[in-house]
Amino acid sequence: MYNILEKVFFGDTLVLKFRNIQFWNDLIIGGVKYMYEQDYIIRMNNEVIRTMVKLLLNKDIDISDGAIKGENRKILEAANGQSGIDNIKKMEEEILTLVDANKEGALEKALVFYGYLNELTEDALLSKNYSHEKIKKGLKMVAEHYGILNVIDLIYR
Repeated sequence: MYNILEKVFFGDTLVLKFRNIQFWNDLIIGGVKYMYEQDYIIRMNNEVIRTMVKLLLNKDIDISDGAIKGENRKILEAANGQSGIDNIKKMEEEILTLVDANKEGALEKALVFYGYLNELTEDALLSKNYSHEKIKKGLKMVAEHYGILNVIDLIYR
């Protein structure tokens, strides 16, 4: 196993500092590729959230670099009864149940929830058995419920 000492971005360039490395080229290329893939998924998730808000709520929001407004974060944390989310899967099930039951405000809660999760690092999500890829799947389930899955699939291509 390789020990990453530090991940640093200089503009669009990722520099990884490793401990005890023998195969520099393969590891650095693999590490950069992984980081770019995660960045791509995060950006696409943000675009899907923005598109769903525009299409389904007829509002225009600005998600610059994945930033969910502080008020939305406070609402989400208050709904969860704590600061942060300890059991992501349980909260996701509750929100998707609200969406399936067509409860008022369910769409907004789902989009704030996934937007909040999308701001977290992959390591933070993995520590809770979740990932940005699972956020993508959740957004697609919500889009399917509201009949816009085809539009969302175009974004993820």
